[in-house]
Amino acid sequence: MDDYEVEPLKQEDTWESALSDDSDDRSKAEKYRDELEEDEDGYSMGLFPRIRQGRDMLESGLTAEEIYGDVTDEWIRNSRLYPFRFYQAYKAINGSGVIEVGGTPDVPDIPEGERQAALNFLEHAMEVSTENLPDVLEDTFVAVDTSGSMRSPVSGDSDLECVEVGALFGSLLYRRGADLAAFATDTQMYHGDRRDTITTTMKGVQSLDIGGGTNGYLVPQGLRENDMTSYNQVVIFTDMQMWGGSMFNSGDTFRDEWDQYKQANPEASLYLIDLNSYGDLVTPDGAQDVYNISGWSESLIDFIDNMENVDGMVREIESTEPAR
Repeated sequence: MDDYEVEPLKQEDTWESALSDDSDDRSKAEKYRDELEEDEDGYSMGLFPRIRQGRDMLESGLTAEEIYGDVTDEWIRNSRLYPFRFYQAYKAINGSGVIEVGGTPDVPDIPEGERQAALNFLEHAMEVSTENLPDVLEDTFVAVDTSGSMRSPVSGDSDLECVEVGALFGSLLYRRGADLAAFATDTQMYHGDRRDTITTTMKGVQSLDIGGGTNGYLVPQGLRENDMTSYNQVVIFTDMQMWGGSMFNSGDTFRDEWDQYKQANPEASLYLIDLNSYGDLVTPDGAQDVYNISGWSESLIDFIDNMENVDGMVREIESTEPAR
């Protein structure tokens, strides 16, 4: 067999390669600073790596101004990043558990002034990035399960709790115009200022004194009994451990209550977001306008947007002329 000269693969000039280059004896802080500097073409480290590596850069000795100082609102909007990305960075820098009511922060090794400056930026970025969410939330009601079982992590390798994720998404939808409630043993509307920060709303939702059970059927029941049946979308974040919520139980059931709500508003859709996937479905699979979603992602709101606009999407596809 003939021998061929193989040209080695070119090493990409990225911030990852710069940090992992063992032949470079610069400190990590120096490497980060060089990556944050604009090159001859006017480019510097992108927004996403700044968000993802924020804690490491701060712990390496960089200031919040060095990391985020040149990030504008327009840059945040144009990035199309959703608030969840900024919240992940916020949680990493603030320490695990701090959004839980009564939680004790596991504070990173960052000077307090720089930590607070970074948190202020990320809090603001969350507010700005809500503008990137689809505008599908008119006539929407959101209910967040705050029962005891929701204190479990969303996965084995995450410190995000189910109640935290539910409260985050609920707060984002509330900021965009949806109405918001929490449910456990009882259910209660949340009436905070929509101009509050996302984390303030999260804390407020989790602070409602409604017990530790999971009477999910009270949500559609309360809407119906209080003459609040005008919502075309009802979105529920839960782990599906709903007392009285199984389609097999007798007495008050979520399914029965939803069916009555549906009779009052035939246009309504129900989105059940199962954050932990260890409960039973509370509605039969395939029920009309009922969407059982197991798990979650930041594209969840996009999914709701697509389902609520499916007719328009179909018309757009049908009107598209095939390429010749």
